[in-house]
Amino acid sequence: MAGALLVTSGIASTTVGAAVPAVADDPPAATVEPESTEQESAEPDEAGPSTLGPIAVAVNSRGTSYVGFEHGRGVVRLGADGTRRRALPVPGGLPVTGLAVDGRDQLWVDDGERVSLLDRRGRLVRTFAHRPVLSCPVDGGDARRYGDLALGPGAVYVADRCRGTVAEYSRTGVLRATVVLPGGTPAGGLAFLRAGQGRPDRLLATVPDRARLLVFDAARFGDGARPLQ
Repeated sequence: MAGALLVTSGIASTTVGAAVPAVADDPPAATVEPESTEQESAEPDEAGPSTLGPIAVAVNSRGTSYVGFEHGRGVVRLGADGTRRRALPVPGGLPVTGLAVDGRDQLWVDDGERVSLLDRRGRLVRTFAHRPVLSCPVDGGDARRYGDLALGPGAVYVADRCRGTVAEYSRTGVLRATVVLPGGTPAGGLAFLRAGQGRPDRLLATVPDRARLLVFDAARFGDGARPLQ
C-alpha cells in the first residue's frame, strides 16, 4: 500500500469504500490563501460504495483520516469517530499515490504527476508538477506501481511511480534533487524521521520489489546520494 504512516491515536474502524466525485478538469492556478481559522466541514458524504481499494492514507492532529484510491478522482475523509465526511476533489483524475499532513493540518496530495496542497477546509492552495512528468501505464502492476510523498522541514519528497527515483522539492515546487534508487525499482513508501538522540534527520524509503528499506541522511540528500543502508 502506497503511503507509509505511523498512527498513535485511536481511530474508529470503518469501511472506506466511498465513491469520490469526479473532477472533470484541472482548476486554474490558485493563489495562496492565508490559513483559515475555521474548523473543517463535518458535512456527511452521501456517496455510494466503491469496489476499488485505497492506496494512500494520512491523519491530521484532530484524528481526521484522509484516504486516496487507485481510481483517483479525489480524497475520502473520515472523522475520528469513523463518520464519512465530504470528499475532497483534487486536480486531475489520477490515482492518489501519496498523502501527508503538515504542521498546520494542511493536506498534501500526490497523484504521480503533480503535488497539490489543500488547506484545512479542503480548498486548493497551489499545485506544482513533477519534473519531469513521467508516464505510468495503468496496467503497470500492483497499486499503480507505487509512489508516495513525505514532508521534511521546508521540503517535499516524492517517490515517482513506475520509476526508481525520489525527488526533493521546496514547498513551492522548486526541484532540488533527484536520487536514483539502487536497482532502479520504484519506492512504495516514504517517511521523514526527525533528528533525535544524537541521530540526524533521516529519509526512509521502502522498495517492495526488492524487499528493502533504504535510509538516507536527509542533510546530504541530493543528486547522486546513496543510502546509508
